[in-house]
Amino acid sequence: MKVFLGLFLSWNLILVSQTSEGVAVNWLTFKDAQQKNAQAPRPFLIDFYTDWCGWCKHMMRTTYSNLNLAAYINQNFYPIKFNAECKDTVLFNGTVYTSSGPEPKAPHTLALTYMGSQLSYPSTLFMAPDYTHPLLSKGYLDETALQPFLIFMVEQAWRNTPYNWFESHFKSVFNKAPPDPKGPAGMQEFCSNKTRQKKLVLITAPFSNTGYMLKTHLMKDSSISAVVRKSFSVYEFPITLTDTLKYNQKTYINEPFNGYPTHRLAVELCGNRFSMPALVILDENQSLLDVINYYLPPEYLKHVVTYYGQNHFKRISFNEYMKTLNP
Repeated sequence: MKVFLGLFLSWNLILVSQTSEGVAVNWLTFKDAQQKNAQAPRPFLIDFYTDWCGWCKHMMRTTYSNLNLAAYINQNFYPIKFNAECKDTVLFNGTVYTSSGPEPKAPHTLALTYMGSQLSYPSTLFMAPDYTHPLLSKGYLDETALQPFLIFMVEQAWRNTPYNWFESHFKSVFNKAPPDPKGPAGMQEFCSNKTRQKKLVLITAPFSNTGYMLKTHLMKDSSISAVVRKSFSVYEFPITLTDTLKYNQKTYINEPFNGYPTHRLAVELCGNRFSMPALVILDENQSLLDVINYYLPPEYLKHVVTYYGQNHFKRISFNEYMKTLNP
């Protein structure tokens, strides 16, 4: 979990200051990136370029020289700039890759492995810290186009969401610059609310872009918000909250958790299944029904709130419920 400048993707906050070509991003070798990843896991960002590619050079001068984006990449990724026609021998994830031939423009087998036979430069490969979930984007990416890829990987939205869905919802939430959705209630109200109604607690943080997206879906998506309003009370719980909270005759404060100041009630509500964001679902007696970890797209979220809101969980499992919708 990394901390950044609030909602990083709020368009009016993006910096466009630029430096000389490519120096803003701290590019690493494959060897250094993998050694660092073994000590402190982060996703990989691999820029495939060639010496003759004009758009590759343009991307270095523009996108990767954007100070705001470069700082985000440096803090959250292990970035690798790789000449896809070099003759180097590369060891990556236990496999040795070499040039495919002696010709000056022979593609490297690493590029062929991840791009296939349809080579295109520049291309950008994103990969999870455990070398899974490779995501390839072919062609030039400006600052706006690169941002959803970065958030998708850093905030681990890939765990629940196909990228094309995520990109669509990302643009819907941020590009249109909607006013903030009517906010959920706060945690002081949650702790004092004794009404017998199911509760949704969205655990997020000021720097969580996917948390903001999830809140927007809950409060503004018509197919979801109608079920939510009928069946749940909704609360937002920023982990940075410094209030002392009393809940179920216990007192909770904000104190370090995995090295970051985190309200202990957030961890308690998650049943120690803590992620960012997390959606906690409680029944009428405030007993834990489920914890949805990481971003959940509205295509799935509407089924989750319906399943619990309409009490289907009392008679069938969620998988069985989904089969009734898609027999």
